[in-house]
Amino acid sequence: MLADQVEAAARTLQDPSPGQIDGMIRRLTQATIQDGQFDECDVTLRELEQISRAFSRVIAGIHHHRIEYPGFDSIRPLKKEEPNINVFNKQRVRPVDRSDLLAFAASLGRRLRIQGGFSVVLVSDRSMRRYNRDYAGDDYPTDVLSFPCEESIPGAEDDYLGDVLISVETADRQKKGTLNSELKALTLHGILHLIGYDHAVDQGQMKALEGDLRREFSLR
Repeated sequence: MLADQVEAAARTLQDPSPGQIDGMIRRLTQATIQDGQFDECDVTLRELEQISRAFSRVIAGIHHHRIEYPGFDSIRPLKKEEPNINVFNKQRVRPVDRSDLLAFAASLGRRLRIQGGFSVVLVSDRSMRRYNRDYAGDDYPTDVLSFPCEESIPGAEDDYLGDVLISVETADRQKKGTLNSELKALTLHGILHLIGYDHAVDQGQMKALEGDLRREFSLR
């Protein structure tokens, strides 16, 4: 019921900011609580907060316009003669094997039978903190963010799914094996979000699939 209210309210928004989306969802959640609609539900306030944050990510993705990354105007439209999967390294803090990560992303795309294109963008902690603050409302760097794209890309042979941003510095700090192995694991996590999975609100489906794919691709 709350999801229906959020979806209906989101349709009335015109190019909202992440803060406006978050505020709208919090007001609806509070109104639903005050109306007593959760009185007989076995759900805690903490769980409602997690659900609200998940709603915010989904709605922000629906209203998301392509991000302009520092260092170039935007990710250029795909052309028929080019691969529809890209890896952009927009940080210089840690050396990474871009070609290895690109090969993994392509293999993962085939494994998941993804028809559309997507991009993996490697950034610094400083850039990731800004994106996390502006789009998720959290003022700190995180390891990975997914931005589903609802816009059509002129010149693209297939629908464009969106972008996966990964902080290389955070990945390096939390890695259990090699840095590239951690980047692959985060790419996997981000792409699952792009194709519609959300561990914050599902019943464990994303976690199970992610675990299976980690084992299949020998990722820790």
